[in-house]
Amino acid sequence: MTVSILRVLERSRTGERVREHDFDLSIFKGTEKLKKEFDIRYDSESCVPSDDELADKLFEAGLKFFVDIGVYCINTDRVIKFAEKEVKEALKGTPSQITLGEEKDSVVVSSFEVEGSKRPLWEGNSNNSL
Repeated sequence: MTVSILRVLERSRTGERVREHDFDLSIFKGTEKLKKEFDIRYDSESCVPSDDELADKLFEAGLKFFVDIGVYCINTDRVIKFAEKEVKEALKGTPSQITLGEEKDSVVVSSFEVEGSKRPLWEGNSNNSL
């Protein structure tokens, strides 16, 4: 049940009309609500969590956030929404790695597993070290 680009375009014309400022506020309010609902706290000692339970909470909170808030289309001032089932189906089709940039400026971004040993890629860091 993949959502076609035509369906996304249709939603950009028929979704709820919202002022950009109001959509931006909904992002802030949504994250604050989900932080409390899922008991998510920032740990400055571990900016990339390796705890399975926390990773699950972050995924569920992120999924709920995306489904509830949607995507703002600045060209039409409308919110494009996706059902949870559509999002989960789309996630199944994501590649395990992609290449960003070209030639000497390219970098491979690949998925990693919770509690895995691979270090995350920090965008904008030319030597990819922390």
